[in-house]
Amino acid sequence: MAEMKNESERKGFKFTNDGTNVILTAFSDAEATEVVIPSHVGGAPLRRIGYSAFKGNERLTSVVIPDTVQHIENSAFRDCKNLTKVVAGKQLRSLGQYAFAGCVQLKSFTLPSSLQTLGEKTFDQCSE
Repeated sequence: MAEMKNESERKGFKFTNDGTNVILTAFSDAEATEVVIPSHVGGAPLRRIGYSAFKGNERLTSVVIPDTVQHIENSAFRDCKNLTKVVAGKQLRSLGQYAFAGCVQLKSFTLPSSLQTLGEKTFDQCSE
């Protein structure tokens, strides 16, 4: 994954940085259907996709999560009704409660061997 170097490459993304790690806290690009999440922002690795970051995004059809992401927090992709494909990074350790709940079109999600924690109802109401 390429490091994002300028603001124009970050369209729709909102991040917080604790000085060491980055958390993706929101995504607001209403036109995006296929999203590749950046691995680094300002030189710091993206480690978390935050609570409800993509929640209710009905245009989103696919998302690529970089290898740097270790945690997807509660309800991060909840009710993304047209999401069909998720490519998860190799370092993903935990999926929060309801992280993909209500993603009724989700057909492809390969869980990496690094996954240690699967939250309650992570895939509730998913089609398969």
